Amino acid sequence: MSAHHAPEGPASRPRPSGGRAPRSPRPHALGYSTLFGGSSTPLETTELNPSWGGAAGEMISTTADLTRFCSALMRGRLLPRAELDEMMPATGGPGLGIGSVRLGCGVTVRGHEGTVHGSSTVALTTRDGRHAAAFNTNADWVDGQRQLAEAEFCG
Repeated sequence: MSAHHAPEGPASRPRPSGGRAPRSPRPHALGYSTLFGGSSTPLETTELNPSWGGAAGEMISTTADLTRFCSALMRGRLLPRAELDEMMPATGGPGLGIGSVRLGCGVTVRGHEGTVHGSSTVALTTRDGRHAAAFNTNADWVDGQRQLAEAEFCG
């Protein structure tokens, strides 16, 4: 049995933690939301406690953390190959946590995206884990992540 371990970084970051007011380490971006169409004016949502989303909101990480994680995952440093294969779709669409998309230049990237009031993030990597990138926008109505991925991986 091979040893698998998490890359350093996120474990040492603070967590919003079960209903308490979040205190993000400074400096940090401000988040803005239109409340998914419920507000015509963007509202500042930086101090929103995302722990209502369970595990989805229980970690504060950086784009560097996400790229390091994605790369380690794809390189087999976190899970045995059979378990990783189960997480990914055979062709396109979502897997069990890892989606797949073929970009305009023919490169296929794997990853995951998430949105919470005031923030939208996507983390992507090539299957071999050698090229990984993560993008965060401080607004939940922005839809330019595909263009960012095209520029990064097809550049």
